[in-house]
Amino acid sequence: MRNLFTITVFYLTFLLQSTLHAEVKLPKLVGDNMILQRDARVTIFGSALRVERVTVTFQFRVYYALPNERGEWFISLPPMPAGGPYEMEIFGKNTIQLKNIMVGEVWLASGQSNMEWKLADQVNNHKAEIAAANYPDIRFVDVKNTIAAHPHRDYSPGGWQLCSPKTAGQFSAVAYFFARELHQLYKVPIGIVQAEWGGTPAEAWVSTATLKQFPEFKEAADKLDHIGGDLEEKQTAYNASLSAWQKTMAARDRGYAAKKPWYEPRIQDEDTWHTMRLPGLWENAGLPGYDGAMWFRKEVEVPKTEAGMPLHLHLGKIDDEDIAWFNGTEVGRTSGWDTPRHYIVPGKLVKAGRNMIVVRINDTGGGGGLHGNPADLRLESQFFKATLAGEWHCRTAVDISTMPKPPAELRDQNSPGVLYNGMIAAVVPYTIRGVIWYQGESNASRAYQYRNLFPALIRDWRTAWGQKEPFPFLFVQLANFKAPQPQPGESEWAELREAQTFALNEPKTAMAVAIDIGDANDIHPRNKLDVGKRLALAARGVAYEDTLLKTYSGPMFRSMTVEGNKVRILFDHTADGLLARKGVPKGFAIAGEDRKFVWAHARIEGNSVVVWSAAVPKPTAVRYGWADNPECNLYNTEGLPASPFRTDQWPGVTVAAVK
Repeated sequence: MRNLFTITVFYLTFLLQSTLHAEVKLPKLVGDNMILQRDARVTIFGSALRVERVTVTFQFRVYYALPNERGEWFISLPPMPAGGPYEMEIFGKNTIQLKNIMVGEVWLASGQSNMEWKLADQVNNHKAEIAAANYPDIRFVDVKNTIAAHPHRDYSPGGWQLCSPKTAGQFSAVAYFFARELHQLYKVPIGIVQAEWGGTPAEAWVSTATLKQFPEFKEAADKLDHIGGDLEEKQTAYNASLSAWQKTMAARDRGYAAKKPWYEPRIQDEDTWHTMRLPGLWENAGLPGYDGAMWFRKEVEVPKTEAGMPLHLHLGKIDDEDIAWFNGTEVGRTSGWDTPRHYIVPGKLVKAGRNMIVVRINDTGGGGGLHGNPADLRLESQFFKATLAGEWHCRTAVDISTMPKPPAELRDQNSPGVLYNGMIAAVVPYTIRGVIWYQGESNASRAYQYRNLFPALIRDWRTAWGQKEPFPFLFVQLANFKAPQPQPGESEWAELREAQTFALNEPKTAMAVAIDIGDANDIHPRNKLDVGKRLALAARGVAYEDTLLKTYSGPMFRSMTVEGNKVRILFDHTADGLLARKGVPKGFAIAGEDRKFVWAHARIEGNSVVVWSAAVPKPTAVRYGWADNPECNLYNTEGLPASPFRTDQWPGVTVAAVK
């Protein structure tokens, strides 16, 4: 009996202690190794029982808070200079001790895949950069990709990471180079909060309150507000239903059921397969109306020099889902009809001579297959490149018309408002210096809409933070991409770049121009170093008002005047003047009232460029760099490229996309 009493007391004591220790909780942002914003009032926040007073001790001062009706508590710390390391204790009925806290600069890094692109993802000189990334006072915290119907106050799983060769490879490459530049210059700790998701449009990152101001988003925003329960839970349930359906589909797939699965390098019935030219949708290749699974196989020759070396497999965009194998081993899978596929092939799979690439594509409706530009299909390394465009062997595997219907699709990460709720709202209470943003590719087809949507996003975030002064918002203009155009023409990407410049009308904004460091064949250019440096220059100019700078921006169009048969273009941000790299200025086009643009001659005169063409005796408009991937070479003396621009306001190709 005594042993039973002892066990019972011990068990009750354990439960009581567990309950007490669970009552005061901290979000992932508030933890060991965190960096607090210097010279600003800093908010520390968490959750607790409503009846529980919370006490925070920091730097020999004591602060108190009472949780609100939702169990949230907030404490404001006074402005502090850069420094550390410090410790913090938080008391409720339990005690939490935080260590290795630094005070410095905190920036939020957000956007889509070019901000998400990791340092280890084959950026230029990545091995050497990672090996040298020993900066314990640069720290990153990554907000997990999360969708939500209502604003979240936390995320999962992890907290702050110190920058070292062991951790740096997983950091956003752009954000790392940005942070390193500022850290080395100002000698203060730099904290980066990463909240990005590849392939996502801007409207997913905007609150429903702001989205309701846009007629085209109001219905979606209203529906999101009225979703009962938690969208993430619904997404989990949907994923489970979809997974079960996919398993049923896979069980009926002839490619898996074959005596030798079709993903193997050698199969028994390969001579019975058909051929199809890729990229292309199979509806346009003799299979109209087919929805289901299709397998594709292609053999590629790899030179001896690449044997045992990792390769990059680019498959363009696939509608809707894919699994890719290399020599019989899976190397990646992705869902999303408009998401570019990029997989790393481990060196152990790569052999000299013939290698087999197999892709299983599952299309659930509409067009199906591997689509995009031929240049998007390739296998490459730093010293090797093989095109994958052309003939592939293919074979149908299972027609979904013979199966039960798949579960009804749930709204995803591209839906308006879901990423603001799931990711940005979780960061909002944390005091930041500002934002760096790299996004726009997913909105290029709606560039005219982006003219208003992007500035609205900036104002939306600033309102959410509610800081006394609007924080700096720095963004990257879209880099050059896709095949060059031989003649002047229209361009969605050019219109998106123009739309980005509209955001410069907002206070404390700056734009890093990247028109010279893109890649015609890859939407993810590997030169992230210069992007990070140019964002750091923008921060020096806008956030820190660095008097040592002559300018923080490339030349920006100011005005034009017609002088007879010529046009004079004036620029801001010229530093000590303009210059053309590798010859005379290129990339200028000129038109008259007929709106027909032709390539123009151009010469630099001080802080202006004079443009003309014998084919246009009465010019009315000039464009510069107006293409997806323009040839343009105008810079200022600080080595920063001029932003593409146009002087006309004639309707573009994306104006019809605005509803």
